[in-house]
Amino acid sequence: MHVREMVSTHPHVQGNTADQLLKFIEEAYDCAQTCTSCADACLAEEVVAELAPVSTGPPGIAMEA
Repeated sequence: MHVREMVSTHPHVQGNTADQLLKFIEEAYDCAQTCTSCADACLAEEVVAELAPVSTGPPGIAMEA
C-alpha cells in the first residue's frame, strides 16, 4: 500500500491528503533506506572498528577508548 492510500484511510483525514506531508513521508522513508544500506556496508568493512571511535560518554560526544 502506498503512503497516499494509507494516510487517506485515517478517519480524521476523510480522504483528503496533504501533498507536502505525503512527499515528506516518502522522502523520509527513502532516507531511512539509504542510511540502512550505508550502515550495512560499513559493518561489512574489514576495518569496521577503525570507522568510528568507541563512545562511552553522553550521546554526541565521542570518547577515545
